[in-house]
Amino acid sequence: MLAPVTALAMASLAVPSSAIVATPAPRVCAAFSSADAVVVGHLSDERVGWDWVSWALRVERRYKGSVPARVRIYTPNDSGRGTPDDGRRNILFLTRENGRLTIGGSDPNGGGAAVEAEVRALAAKPRRGPGTIALLVANEQGDAMRGVRVRLRHAGGERERTVRTDAAGKALLRAAPGRWTAEVADPGWTSRFSLYTYQRADGFDLAPGGCADLRLESIRLGSDRKT
Repeated sequence: MLAPVTALAMASLAVPSSAIVATPAPRVCAAFSSADAVVVGHLSDERVGWDWVSWALRVERRYKGSVPARVRIYTPNDSGRGTPDDGRRNILFLTRENGRLTIGGSDPNGGGAAVEAEVRALAAKPRRGPGTIALLVANEQGDAMRGVRVRLRHAGGERERTVRTDAAGKALLRAAPGRWTAEVADPGWTSRFSLYTYQRADGFDLAPGGCADLRLESIRLGSDRKT
């Protein structure tokens, strides 16, 4: 029984956990791009179970996607759960998961008027042309790494971009829509996506006119220590 258990443990470390909230929080445009549906509605009838928390949603306005006028939404009952305002009007970034509409703790769900104003502008904007990719490179302790060269590749290899991080360890670029990967490209270094990333750097989608947000951990080659 040891081998299957070990394999399962290794697999659980290989992908970001739903129980972890992305740091930094994603831009509203990234949450909008990633969501299957974005709506405004009133939540009521909160129910807490062992694995899930759920609410009854009465939809008042749809900004993206198709959602029934009345539906139940869910969030995992863990440290990465979504925390909308029960009994109040909320803007919600919804994902379809195993037949359910779900929310997560990384997205800007809640009653924020500023968030809804930005979503309204995004919904009115034509979804075409290049999008934007925002990235952060940090070490395992969370310290930003400036001047790091990051290579981004488009699926199929026909497009490649290289950027350097600023003093805050960040970079922002416009890029063609499609499937992308990102990695640290400085000599003697490599990288992996951080558990705190919003989207996985080893394969993420940039929608036409959309946004993608990701975080990388730098790793010095030949060393188990991350710097």
